[in-house]
Amino acid sequence: MSILYIVYRILLSQYRNFHFNRVFILVALCLSAILPFIELPADTSLVYMVGMPTFTLAEINFAASQEKIPVLARRFTSIELLMLVYWIGVGLTSIRLGLQLVRLYQQKQAFTYQSQEGYQLIYTQGQLPTFSFFKWLFWDNSQKLTERETELILLHEKTHILQWHSADILLTEIYKILFWFHPVVYAFQKSQRAIHEYLADQAALQEGSSEIYIRLLTHSLLKKLNIPLVQSFYHSSLKSRISMLRSVKTNKPTTWKAVVSILSALVLILVYACRSQDSINPSARTTAVDQMPEYSGGTDALYREISQTIRYPLSARKAGAQGQVVASYTINKEGKLENIEITQGVHSDVDQEVIRVLSNLKQTWTPGQKGKQATNVKMALPIQFVLEGKDKSNSASGGKGLVVVGYAPSDNISTDEPFVAVEHMPEFPGGFPKLGEFLAENLKYPAESREKGVYGTVFLSFVVKENGDISDIKIAKGVNAEMDAEALRVAKLMPKWIPGKQSGKEVPVRFSLPIKFTL
Repeated sequence: MSILYIVYRILLSQYRNFHFNRVFILVALCLSAILPFIELPADTSLVYMVGMPTFTLAEINFAASQEKIPVLARRFTSIELLMLVYWIGVGLTSIRLGLQLVRLYQQKQAFTYQSQEGYQLIYTQGQLPTFSFFKWLFWDNSQKLTERETELILLHEKTHILQWHSADILLTEIYKILFWFHPVVYAFQKSQRAIHEYLADQAALQEGSSEIYIRLLTHSLLKKLNIPLVQSFYHSSLKSRISMLRSVKTNKPTTWKAVVSILSALVLILVYACRSQDSINPSARTTAVDQMPEYSGGTDALYREISQTIRYPLSARKAGAQGQVVASYTINKEGKLENIEITQGVHSDVDQEVIRVLSNLKQTWTPGQKGKQATNVKMALPIQFVLEGKDKSNSASGGKGLVVVGYAPSDNISTDEPFVAVEHMPEFPGGFPKLGEFLAENLKYPAESREKGVYGTVFLSFVVKENGDISDIKIAKGVNAEMDAEALRVAKLMPKWIPGKQSGKEVPVRFSLPIKFTL
């Protein structure tokens, strides 16, 4: 809204095409209201990089009410206070508009009127000045005017009626209810009123001398009516009106201003509507959509299926090929996996094996969502291929990711790389229910976060080593510094787990543990 007002002030405030200016202001106000909901469908694909695959445990829900804390009077958060102030403002401005409409109706009922062609002429007997509101023309019949002056004033007010200027003002008043706090709304309204007067003055000038009309304006300078909704002949912007009257017939066309203002508005629409199509930093791609696509059964089911079906091609093992393969693919709006591409390869047969496995996934996907609409989401999955006993310096990811180990049945299993899915998954002593009890007993809801009304889910990532120890604890996705630190603190208190096993041998397995803090 502010940008459009700046465009208006620079290019159009002195532009004499008042009809164009009127339309520009109305369009600017409408655009400001609907732009947040506009999103061009040029390319709805969003990218999410699966950085470190993990076996994800079920979510642990930790509520502040689980803590034994003294019951305090509820405090409003800063957001709640702001919303309270906003709705109070909406209520007061709504009441103000309603009272103004009621007052106008009462004044109309208090006087006699005559029906004219296209409007009602209401005689105020000197109690109110001349003004109009939609098809009501309030006329101060106590004025001592010549027949010519009467014609000019009537023509001025009838122009307001015929061009529906009151509809503009009512629309702006409704806009002010919703955005009562925004100073640009009031600036636009002031400009809008001036344009209405310029249009009415312009129509009156076509029937009379500008000097006579100016004299008529100055004669009644002090007559004002304190009802913002109406169109009064004696509008207070007298100086600017006289300036416009004297220049309107001599001003040279400046069509370029209209063209530039239209182009500016179009550029603003395109820039704003395409905001979600900007390049996304891979490290921040998890926030690109409101809800990421999800494989049926969850992430752990996806990794387990891949680990059970993928093979290390013999040709690649003979060639000593190892390293990280990155496969990109799109989960479309219908939840189908498509457009599989290898963006980083190791060996042609390895690359084809990854494409084969992804193409033959048994389960379906729940599509990602942006707002309330399903959207295409482009994802990337790194898979690490490692040859047992070989130098791993060629490994692009340093061992992070879904690991496929190439070894003969009699070979020893490498324990250097954490697995994602194994035959026997690690287990917290006593099982998942005991893990929930452990977290509930040890977690403390950070006091400052509780007072501010902050809540959310912290995703912990850690490795259960072959001896059951917990290592490499980190925050995969946090909420704030306090909650992240509390989740890390409690994770470090966890006892040894029962380690996972692959081919009868203990191996390290990476887990992801979501802890949900709720008020």
